[in-house]
Amino acid sequence: MAEFYMALRAQRASEIFASDPDLLTRFSELNHTGRADILVPGKPYLTSCGPNDAFIAGQMSAMPLAVQQRIAQTHSHYEDYTLPIAQTIDEHIKPVMERVELYGLPAVAATMALAAEQSSALQKALIKYQIALEDLHQANLDKRGISGARARGAHNPIISAKEAVVRQTHTELLQRFQAQLQRYAALNKASKTKNTLANVKRSIDVANNGRNMHGSTSGSQRTANSLQVSTSQQVVALNNYARYSRILGNGTIVIDAGFRVNKVVGAHNSGADATRVAITEGAGFAASVGTGMVVGKVAVSIGIKLALGPVGWVLLIGAGLYAGYSFSKTTDEFAKEYFGTKYDQMTRMRR
Repeated sequence: MAEFYMALRAQRASEIFASDPDLLTRFSELNHTGRADILVPGKPYLTSCGPNDAFIAGQMSAMPLAVQQRIAQTHSHYEDYTLPIAQTIDEHIKPVMERVELYGLPAVAATMALAAEQSSALQKALIKYQIALEDLHQANLDKRGISGARARGAHNPIISAKEAVVRQTHTELLQRFQAQLQRYAALNKASKTKNTLANVKRSIDVANNGRNMHGSTSGSQRTANSLQVSTSQQVVALNNYARYSRILGNGTIVIDAGFRVNKVVGAHNSGADATRVAITEGAGFAASVGTGMVVGKVAVSIGIKLALGPVGWVLLIGAGLYAGYSFSKTTDEFAKEYFGTKYDQMTRMRR
């Protein structure tokens, strides 16, 4: 099992290993840092020396820095559940989202019903939940299109019934999601065999064991994380996850990169201002660089839901996401609104 040290801010390796120059030399050799003393925030640095660790480290190092940093940022919030989250999203959630985007929700639901054995319980629960949300959303749209208070009031029992279905399907989705996280966590734990560099743990304990990530003193400020990876398949899952997700400042993971790309292409093909779409849709990624408090090391603290955004349904994963139906503004939506306004101002000045 390869173990990686990921600084959350710029650090000097010479300071971390100040009490053991030989260990500093070995650390530099393992990571091919040469005379470079500054550790790049978010970049994984190998701190173990197992038979396959160098190969795993090569795969991790081949990732773009932005991908590495997104993994580090996820780990700062979810610790031991970073890898289970990545595996669950990569193997169960993203394939369903891609199929829905390509073929539409009704077609995917019908296909999954005909070939039920080929879909996981989590995937079925996700489709059922999205269908329930679509029905509720359409019922609300129908109510808004009706004139007269009495006629609109007649729709309230319909909406209440559909809200109950949303709550029921969301509860099932939450249970399936957390069960899958626990399954991956157990499998990953069983595969761990540690070969850490001698005394490396003592050298980096101060960085790893801080209690308050926002503390102002060296004893209270968390400055790094340690990520453990055992196989190439786990590296692939982490890489795929980080490429199509992003993190809001409160630690919420947003899975909607595919929707964003297609939104820009669609605007270009229809003659709309694709540049503006690209700027506003991309702004969400820039607004997601903050780090927050760790939510905990148990799957039950991690929630999941779908939310209707300006592009379409997006998946949210994080602490406290137990409400099944919400239109509240997120950090990302504020960023898109701000950058969209700025772009409009710039284009008006050019005319």
